[in-house]
Amino acid sequence: VESGLVQVFRFSGGSWSTATEFFGKAFSNFGWSVALSPDGNVLAMGAVNYSQDGLTNTGLVQVFRFSGGSW
Repeated sequence: VESGLVQVFRFSGGSWSTATEFFGKAFSNFGWSVALSPDGNVLAMGAVNYSQDGLTNTGLVQVFRFSGGSW
């Protein structure tokens, strides 16, 4: 239902694996835009159709920092 999903992968031991998954709210199109800092420690994700408090398609951006082994 157009909720969206952003997956972060980790390269270790010569292969890639899914390290973290971020799920969006229904109909938000979470992950429409994604940006990762050059050092890989800051991740920004956008949900273009996010709706809140009765307002439709207001949008949403969430920013995460990788610290201590988790986002």
